[in-house]
Amino acid sequence: MMQSQVHSRVPEFLYYLLAAIGFVGTQVQFLPAYLPLGFVPSLIGFVKDSVANPASTFLLVDVLVLATAAFIWMFGEARRLAMRGAWFYFVGSLLIGVSTFMPLFFAMRERRLRCGTPSGPWALQGADWLGVGLGILLCLAAMAYSLSRIPG
Repeated sequence: MMQSQVHSRVPEFLYYLLAAIGFVGTQVQFLPAYLPLGFVPSLIGFVKDSVANPASTFLLVDVLVLATAAFIWMFGEARRLAMRGAWFYFVGSLLIGVSTFMPLFFAMRERRLRCGTPSGPWALQGADWLGVGLGILLCLAAMAYSLSRIPG
């Protein structure tokens, strides 16, 4: 019995570890380079640097599409498992990083599953569609930018 309880927590702890790695790995680059500029100038500088060359544009489009797909699943899964606060993970992903907040959501989901919370139907509701729509618009904008800057 004790072995299965410990084993069932392994994914949760791995997700916490990934969240910590994602936070440290991204913020040691972002904070010193952009924070001294102020909020709006740092966002502008970050976006400019995100599309500075074909490799960074590739990564931007790749991460935005992956994150948006993950958000669609996350909102529906949060509803299915009656998890409150899905918007916390969405906003945190936008402000801090998807590499931090998606693993945090996964850890909370594992905890919810481990505790045996009853589940309902998978569904997006109300404001969830705003987050999904924003994500899709960002993906379309990144794709349009990418198409306008085809190398060669």
